[in-house]
Amino acid sequence: MSKGDGNDLQIGLLVGQKHLNARGSLHGGVIATLVDVAFGYMIVARDGGRRQLTASVKVDYRSSAGLNEWLEAFIEQLERDGQIAKVTCRIVSGERVIIEASVLFVQAA
Repeated sequence: MSKGDGNDLQIGLLVGQKHLNARGSLHGGVIATLVDVAFGYMIVARDGGRRQLTASVKVDYRSSAGLNEWLEAFIEQLERDGQIAKVTCRIVSGERVIIEASVLFVQAA
């Protein structure tokens, strides 16, 4: 789910049954996909629609999430060097940090 645009774009996910692993917690692959998609969209929104390609994703899992939890993506730091954007980010559920990540994007030609 998303709302806003540009620097004010907010992206989140309501954890549903289909997002859970066999142990009943959010599947690691779902959270990694959320990192890639959410922060990719946020960078494109901040760059006026210029397409970005994901070059690298590093995810550090800090906590788990369960059914019906609301997850929200936040950019902590954004560094640009030419056509490369490095994003340090986190996904949280309320006050609890679910992941911390760094993503490297390259501007598409």
